[in-house]
Amino acid sequence: MTDTNLVRRLTTILALDVVAFSTMSARDEERALALLAARLDSAGALVRQHRGRVFKMTGDGLLAEFASPVEAVRAALEIQEAMRSANATAQADDQLTLRIGINLGDVVESGDDLMGDAVNVAVRLEAISEIGGICISSSVYEHIIGKLMLGAEDLGEQHVKNIPRPIHAYRLTIDGARPTSPLATAPHPAHAAARSMPRTRLLLAGGAVTVLLLAALAGTFYLRHPTHPLSLQTAKPTDAPPTD
Repeated sequence: MTDTNLVRRLTTILALDVVAFSTMSARDEERALALLAARLDSAGALVRQHRGRVFKMTGDGLLAEFASPVEAVRAALEIQEAMRSANATAQADDQLTLRIGINLGDVVESGDDLMGDAVNVAVRLEAISEIGGICISSSVYEHIIGKLMLGAEDLGEQHVKNIPRPIHAYRLTIDGARPTSPLATAPHPAHAAARSMPRTRLLLAGGAVTVLLLAALAGTFYLRHPTHPLSLQTAKPTDAPPTD
């Protein structure tokens, strides 16, 4: 039997993880932990600025939820930008890089914690994200179309660990084509047919249209200016030269 006491709801999950933190920690554990705490605290502040909530710390990362997929993506962009800015003035050993995954889906509440497929997919998207990048599911992509000035690379169906179905993923970029609806870029059937028509057929079709237009114009002219029978006029005889 299903547990009717479970509280389910739809939300946007952001999964954030520090890349190669164990290597940094092995060099200087206390320094690495202090740096991690400061950077994750900054990330949490940006989450809250976009009306999100951090519901779990994951050692060298965090999980957050947002009511809006657009706000989740905005928060992710600002977190990555803040991390790049901090790294630009830091020594090589004090630089942290992140991967972020975002998914919209159904979750189960467990106190302040969230569980379920939506959380698991977000974590897997984070794992396939580029270093310093953001990877989103198609459910998030559909909600940011036309709302954010950024590019999106279609990664297609991704088979990820412990998820029984393929996940359609997109990689966000700062430049490139803006996210657009597939319907918006689909050619009109008439245009597609014209492009697929051989050049000879196009020329013949164009010639036929020209002939029809000329015929129509000639008919219009005839109706407005009907012709009259020509009257033959006899030329006047010229004076004959005098004869001797």
